[in-house]
Amino acid sequence: MGKPKSISANGNVEFLNYKFSETDDDAFLGIYTDYFVKLVNGTVVNYGRLGDFDSTKDPTININSKSKVEKDLTSKEKMYEELSKLKELLDKGIITQEEYEKEKKEILEKY
Repeated sequence: MGKPKSISANGNVEFLNYKFSETDDDAFLGIYTDYFVKLVNGTVVNYGRLGDFDSTKDPTININSKSKVEKDLTSKEKMYEELSKLKELLDKGIITQEEYEKEKKEILEKY
């Protein structure tokens, strides 16, 4: 998204203010809309236009389109998913036990 137009903070809460054009025509005419990103302890909890910006909304909702977005997997979930896929490859005979052990070690070190 680039550099924000402005940043404000209060304790562990930060607000990043961006200027966006909604269409190419708006950009050509110099028409911009304020968009905000709210971070708490460095994690995005809300984002959107000022009128859409409501800290009580579920952060998994895209408040611009009101459509559900997929939640990010936690590190443990990602690790489990990778290990499960790796084990499946071993069980199907696609990789050897040696390859499995090597990849498993790399996954465990990554998380």
